[in-house]
Amino acid sequence: MTFRVPSPTKAARPFFVLSLVPLIAGVAGLIPERDGFVLGVLFAGAGALRAAVEHRRLSHLRRLADRQLLGTTVPRVPELVAWRAGELTSDRSRRVLAGSLRGIVSELDARRLPGASPLNRTGARPEADLILALADRVDDTQRPVTARGVLLVEELLTDGLGPLYARDRVDELGPSLARCLSTLDEGDDRTRDRTLTPVVTPVDLRVARNGRH
Repeated sequence: MTFRVPSPTKAARPFFVLSLVPLIAGVAGLIPERDGFVLGVLFAGAGALRAAVEHRRLSHLRRLADRQLLGTTVPRVPELVAWRAGELTSDRSRRVLAGSLRGIVSELDARRLPGASPLNRTGARPEADLILALADRVDDTQRPVTARGVLLVEELLTDGLGPLYARDRVDELGPSLARCLSTLDEGDDRTRDRTLTPVVTPVDLRVARNGRH
Protein backbone atom coordinates (compact mmCIF):
# COMPACT_ATOMS: atom_id res chain seq x y z
CA MET A 1 0.00 0.00 0.00
CA THR A 2 1.38 3.41 -0.98
CA PHE A 3 1.99 5.78 1.91
CA ARG A 4 -0.03 8.97 1.55
CA VAL A 5 0.64 12.10 3.56
CA PRO A 6 -2.63 13.77 4.60
CA SER A 7 -3.05 17.25 3.13
CA PRO A 8 -5.69 19.43 4.82
CA THR A 9 -5.45 22.00 2.02
CA LYS A 10 -5.96 19.49 -0.79
CA ALA A 11 -8.79 17.78 1.06
CA ALA A 12 -10.68 21.04 1.56
CA ARG A 13 -10.01 22.64 -1.83
CA PRO A 14 -12.86 20.92 -3.80
CA PHE A 15 -15.42 21.99 -1.21
CA PHE A 16 -14.20 25.58 -1.20
CA VAL A 17 -14.36 25.65 -4.99
CA LEU A 18 -17.89 24.26 -4.91
CA SER A 19 -18.88 26.89 -2.35
CA LEU A 20 -18.21 29.58 -4.96
CA VAL A 21 -20.69 28.12 -7.44
CA PRO A 22 -23.92 28.86 -5.54
CA LEU A 23 -22.55 32.20 -4.35
CA ILE A 24 -21.86 33.27 -7.94
CA ALA A 25 -25.19 31.87 -9.09
CA GLY A 26 -26.96 33.88 -6.42
CA VAL A 27 -25.18 37.09 -7.33
CA ALA A 28 -25.95 36.47 -11.02
CA GLY A 29 -29.62 35.95 -10.24
CA LEU A 30 -29.70 32.35 -11.40
CA ILE A 31 -30.95 31.25 -7.99
CA PRO A 32 -32.24 33.23 -5.01
CA GLU A 33 -29.31 35.07 -3.46
CA ARG A 34 -30.16 33.82 0.00
CA ASP A 35 -30.16 30.20 -1.21
CA GLY A 36 -26.82 30.77 -2.89
CA PHE A 37 -25.36 32.16 0.32
CA VAL A 38 -26.68 29.26 2.42
CA LEU A 39 -25.37 26.63 -0.01
CA GLY A 40 -22.02 28.39 -0.22
CA VAL A 41 -21.68 28.42 3.55
CA LEU A 42 -22.62 24.73 3.74
CA PHE A 43 -19.96 23.76 1.19
CA ALA A 44 -17.36 25.94 2.91
CA GLY A 45 -18.25 24.38 6.26
CA ALA A 46 -17.85 20.91 4.79
CA GLY A 47 -14.44 21.94 3.48
CA ALA A 48 -13.38 23.26 6.88
CA LEU A 49 -14.53 20.02 8.52
CA ARG A 50 -12.66 17.94 5.97
CA ALA A 51 -9.51 20.01 6.54
CA ALA A 52 -9.82 19.54 10.30
CA VAL A 53 -10.12 15.77 9.92
CA GLU A 54 -7.04 15.64 7.67
CA HIS A 55 -5.10 17.90 10.03
CA ARG A 56 -5.90 15.58 12.92
CA ARG A 57 -4.68 12.59 10.88
CA LEU A 58 -1.52 14.49 9.95
CA SER A 59 -0.80 15.35 13.59
CA HIS A 60 -1.35 11.71 14.59
CA LEU A 61 1.07 10.49 11.92
CA ARG A 62 3.68 13.02 13.02
CA ARG A 63 3.44 11.86 16.64
CA LEU A 64 3.68 8.22 15.57
CA ALA A 65 6.66 8.92 13.32
CA ASP A 66 8.38 10.91 16.08
CA ARG A 67 8.09 7.95 18.44
CA GLN A 68 9.52 5.67 15.78
CA LEU A 69 12.41 8.05 15.10
CA LEU A 70 13.22 8.14 18.80
CA GLY A 71 13.12 4.35 18.94
CA THR A 72 10.21 4.18 21.39
CA THR A 73 7.70 2.51 19.06
CA VAL A 74 7.95 -0.72 17.09
CA PRO A 75 7.37 -2.02 14.51
CA ARG A 76 8.55 0.85 12.37
CA VAL A 77 7.01 1.95 9.09
CA PRO A 78 9.91 2.91 6.76
CA GLU A 79 7.79 5.17 4.54
CA LEU A 80 6.39 7.01 7.54
CA VAL A 81 9.82 7.46 9.10
CA ALA A 82 11.33 8.65 5.81
CA TRP A 83 8.55 11.21 5.29
CA ARG A 84 8.78 12.61 8.82
CA ALA A 85 12.59 12.64 8.79
CA GLY A 86 12.54 14.61 5.55
CA GLU A 87 10.02 17.06 6.99
CA LEU A 88 11.98 17.59 10.19
CA THR A 89 15.35 18.07 8.50
CA SER A 90 14.16 20.26 5.63
CA ASP A 91 15.84 23.64 5.23
CA ARG A 92 12.58 25.41 6.11
CA SER A 93 12.11 23.44 9.32
CA ARG A 94 15.72 24.09 10.33
CA ARG A 95 15.44 27.84 9.71
CA VAL A 96 12.30 28.07 11.84
CA LEU A 97 13.93 26.07 14.64
CA ALA A 98 17.11 28.17 14.54
CA GLY A 99 14.99 31.32 14.70
CA SER A 100 13.24 30.03 17.81
CA LEU A 101 16.57 29.29 19.47
CA ARG A 102 17.88 32.76 18.67
CA GLY A 103 14.66 34.17 20.06
CA ILE A 104 15.45 32.40 23.33
CA VAL A 105 18.92 33.97 23.36
CA SER A 106 17.36 37.38 22.77
CA GLU A 107 15.00 36.82 25.69
CA LEU A 108 17.98 36.06 27.94
CA ASP A 109 19.51 39.50 27.36
CA ALA A 110 19.79 41.09 30.81
CA ARG A 111 18.93 44.48 29.30
CA ARG A 112 15.48 43.28 28.30
CA LEU A 113 12.58 43.65 30.69
CA PRO A 114 10.95 40.37 31.75
CA GLY A 115 7.96 39.49 29.59
CA ALA A 116 5.15 36.96 29.80
CA SER A 117 7.40 34.11 28.67
CA PRO A 118 7.75 31.25 31.20
CA LEU A 119 11.45 31.02 30.31
CA ASN A 120 13.74 30.74 33.33
CA ARG A 121 15.89 33.68 32.24
CA THR A 122 18.18 33.77 35.26
CA GLY A 123 18.91 30.06 35.21
CA ALA A 124 19.28 29.77 31.43
CA ARG A 125 21.40 32.91 30.92
CA PRO A 126 24.76 31.16 31.64
CA GLU A 127 24.01 28.77 28.75
CA ALA A 128 23.26 31.53 26.21
CA ASP A 129 26.43 30.85 24.23
CA LEU A 130 25.63 27.15 23.99
CA ILE A 131 22.05 27.90 22.89
CA LEU A 132 23.42 30.21 20.20
CA ALA A 133 25.88 27.51 19.11
CA LEU A 134 22.95 25.11 18.81
CA ALA A 135 21.05 27.66 16.72
CA ASP A 136 24.04 28.08 14.40
CA ARG A 137 24.41 24.30 14.03
CA VAL A 138 20.74 23.83 13.18
CA ASP A 139 20.87 26.73 10.72
CA ASP A 140 23.96 25.40 8.90
CA THR A 141 22.09 23.72 6.05
CA GLN A 142 25.36 22.80 4.35
CA ARG A 143 25.78 20.14 7.03
CA PRO A 144 23.18 17.39 7.45
CA VAL A 145 21.43 16.78 10.75
CA THR A 146 19.55 13.78 12.09
CA ALA A 147 15.81 13.90 12.49
CA ARG A 148 16.25 12.53 16.00
CA GLY A 149 18.42 15.50 16.89
CA VAL A 150 15.85 17.93 15.55
CA LEU A 151 13.18 16.25 17.67
CA LEU A 152 15.31 16.66 20.79
CA VAL A 153 15.74 20.37 20.06
CA GLU A 154 11.99 20.78 19.51
CA GLU A 155 11.28 18.98 22.78
CA LEU A 156 13.72 21.24 24.63
CA LEU A 157 11.92 24.32 23.29
CA THR A 158 8.35 23.13 23.83
CA ASP A 159 8.50 21.18 27.10
CA GLY A 160 7.14 23.64 29.64
CA LEU A 161 8.39 21.40 32.44
CA GLY A 162 11.85 21.03 30.90
CA PRO A 163 15.19 22.59 31.87
CA LEU A 164 14.59 25.80 29.89
CA TYR A 165 11.56 26.63 32.02
CA ALA A 166 11.51 24.63 35.27
CA ARG A 167 13.73 26.22 37.93
CA ASP A 168 14.34 22.91 39.65
CA ARG A 169 15.74 21.41 36.44
CA VAL A 170 18.06 24.20 35.36
CA ASP A 171 21.11 22.04 36.13
CA GLU A 172 20.01 19.77 33.28
CA LEU A 173 20.07 22.54 30.68
CA GLY A 174 23.79 22.38 29.81
CA PRO A 175 23.80 18.58 29.38
CA SER A 176 20.54 18.75 27.41
CA LEU A 177 22.01 21.28 24.98
CA ALA A 178 25.15 19.18 24.58
CA ARG A 179 22.98 16.12 23.96
CA CYS A 180 21.08 17.98 21.24
CA LEU A 181 24.34 18.99 19.54
CA SER A 182 25.77 15.50 19.63
CA THR A 183 22.56 13.86 18.42
CA LEU A 184 22.26 16.28 15.50
CA ASP A 185 25.69 15.05 14.38
CA GLU A 186 25.13 11.31 14.81
CA GLY A 187 26.40 9.52 11.71
CA ASP A 188 28.29 12.57 10.38
CA ASP A 189 31.77 11.50 9.25
CA ARG A 190 33.20 14.66 10.77
CA THR A 191 32.05 13.62 14.26
CA ARG A 192 32.66 9.89 14.05
CA ASP A 193 35.94 10.14 15.97
CA ARG A 194 34.44 12.11 18.84
CA THR A 195 33.70 10.28 22.07
CA LEU A 196 30.01 11.08 22.22
CA THR A 197 27.57 8.80 23.99
CA PRO A 198 24.24 8.20 22.20
CA VAL A 199 21.27 9.14 24.36
CA VAL A 200 18.58 7.17 22.53
CA THR A 201 18.40 3.82 20.82
CA PRO A 202 20.06 4.12 17.38
CA VAL A 203 17.63 4.09 14.48
CA ASP A 204 18.65 3.64 10.86
CA LEU A 205 17.81 7.00 9.31
CA ARG A 206 19.75 6.55 6.11
CA VAL A 207 16.42 6.63 4.27
CA ALA A 208 16.18 10.36 4.86
CA ARG A 209 18.73 12.75 6.33
CA ASN A 210 18.59 16.47 5.81
CA GLY A 211 15.42 16.09 3.76
CA ARG A 212 17.18 14.08 1.08
CA HIS A 213 17.73 10.39 0.31
